Amino acid sequence: DEPAAPVDAASSVRLGVAFFPDPAFVAAVLPWLGQGVVDVLQLTVDSFPLGRTLDPALDALLHAFGPGRLSWHVVSGSPHGPEPHAFDALLARCRALVERHGGCRVSEHVGFASGPAHVRLPPLPPPGRACDALAAARLRRLADATGLPVGIENLAFAFDRYDVEREPDALAELLDACDGFLLLDLHNLHCRAVNFGLDPLDLLRRYPLHRVREAHVAGGRTIAAAGRPVRRDTHDGPVPDDVLALLDGLLHETTAPIDVFVERVPSAFGRPGDAETFGDDLRRTRATIARAPRGTRRPGTEPLPAVRPGPGDPLDLDACLAVESALADALDGAADAAAVRSRLRADPRAASVVARFERAPDAMLETAARLVERWAVRRGPA
Repeated sequence: DEPAAPVDAASSVRLGVAFFPDPAFVAAVLPWLGQGVVDVLQLTVDSFPLGRTLDPALDALLHAFGPGRLSWHVVSGSPHGPEPHAFDALLARCRALVERHGGCRVSEHVGFASGPAHVRLPPLPPPGRACDALAAARLRRLADATGLPVGIENLAFAFDRYDVEREPDALAELLDACDGFLLLDLHNLHCRAVNFGLDPLDLLRRYPLHRVREAHVAGGRTIAAAGRPVRRDTHDGPVPDDVLALLDGLLHETTAPIDVFVERVPSAFGRPGDAETFGDDLRRTRATIARAPRGTRRPGTEPLPAVRPGPGDPLDLDACLAVESALADALDGAADAAAVRSRLRADPRAASVVARFERAPDAMLETAARLVERWAVRRGPA
């Protein structure tokens, strides 16, 4: 096939900020919004209080951007998860926020982020494909509730290389089933490539890039886990050059309109100079957008073939959801990878995946336990 003719990137790519209604964040970011550098905002649903009136200045800011320049994003809906209550609550919250402020899209994370014993978990990869139909049905409900196009974001964390290799195909099928868009987080992709020794551009090309309508760029940090480095998606530092190289690669691959959001968490604005480094991220991202010819794919390795279900995949919905619950319980409070494995061996719900997690890298199991320690909110007694 002949490559598509290049188009002006500025006419089809908008620069945005992942926005939080946090006083420190607003104070740091507001000057950049006033300079016309930012075209669009992405609002994290979980951070917007329901039943409380927004600060008038913040309400006016959202009104000034208008519905066509506001996108909504969710962290804790748990579309693949065993507990329906998280997603039911999400629908009501999203509907109320969109009715008040409008919006152009709404998105969630792939994976499960709650369970029978947990109100909240970090978004974790589903252990098999059996719950993809459930996730597609939930995403269609989100689209119906808001009247907006619905999308899903790829994950940063992976238990093993199998998680990494199967996610692009699983997302392609999921998005086909709900006619959704892909929110491609390029730092998440960078984390997976670094942690599992893969070429990031080859991994990028595995994803259904024709469905990308939003992208995230962010920074993070490298931690030590089980004696080896692990890249984490902490959103608390400058955007690495390698992530901007992935943005350049994405823009070479597709001519679809894309909103690119720079992410940084509110807690990363506590030191002098943090606002200026965030402004540097905005300028560098805009420069990457401006110089990337659209749809002029560079020569390179062809994408890998599709990954089929592996040995031990839970092949029915009940089994898949039971494994998710077992994983959450095994990770919660585990001191190290050995403790995680010991708990999984003792839990009959995890029988189908025990062999897989015996082979998973110690560093990733330990990292998962740390993520759960930081994020988990346990359910109280019924």
